[in-house]
Amino acid sequence: MTVTVTLVVGADGSTSKNGNSAGVSNKADRTAFLARRRTADCILIGGTTARVEPYHRTPVPVVVISRSLINPLADNRLAHCWNLSPEKALERAEKTFGPNIHVEAGISIVKE
Repeated sequence: MTVTVTLVVGADGSTSKNGNSAGVSNKADRTAFLARRRTADCILIGGTTARVEPYHRTPVPVVVISRSLINPLADNRLAHCWNLSPEKALERAEKTFGPNIHVEAGISIVKE
């Protein structure tokens, strides 16, 4: 399994501005981010990320790990909502979608 992680962090240590990550990244960051995303078999995110970032269209399946039973990306036909730990979600994602998993989650999921 190959896992890549993207976590946007501003110069002041912030991970968001005005509610999402767009305010703490620049064009070069976005270009590199999109290139990494296109090589993934799936994207893994948390519920908060799904609710505040634009994941309504993704180039590959996106897995939302959340305790909520409501899928925040119901309009994305490639979205899956799993109530699993990050470790178990990675294992299931590898079996379901393939070995290249791109994590675009908040720091609590990245730490796990």
